[in-house]
Amino acid sequence: MSLALPEGIRPARSFEPRARPGQPGAFDVHVPAELAYFDGHFDGHAILAGIVQLEVLIAQQVSAIWPELTRIRRVTRLRFRVPIRPGDDIVLELLRPKPARVDFAIRRGTEACSSGTLHF
Repeated sequence: MSLALPEGIRPARSFEPRARPGQPGAFDVHVPAELAYFDGHFDGHAILAGIVQLEVLIAQQVSAIWPELTRIRRVTRLRFRVPIRPGDDIVLELLRPKPARVDFAIRRGTEACSSGTLHF
């Protein structure tokens, strides 16, 4: 079973992070219910897969901010705590404490959804 969309509406393929004013590295993100990534993952209980969080949301935003960071070599301290569901409003926070390292956290309100460290 997949999400049925009205005639002529295509599934969303991506996110549109919006920078939070006065908070460098923080972005408001709405998770569209019609994201193609929800198809089949999982029927009746859709969640945003961890690989989609890493590659489509986090890595693309890192690339937009720091284009010199091109290839993820390792992921450490990876934690998926709370599922991200269709329609959620989340906050993505990115911090670059070292030249080849980016720490990330995704939260919904005060609830931690996922976090980890990317090494480039």
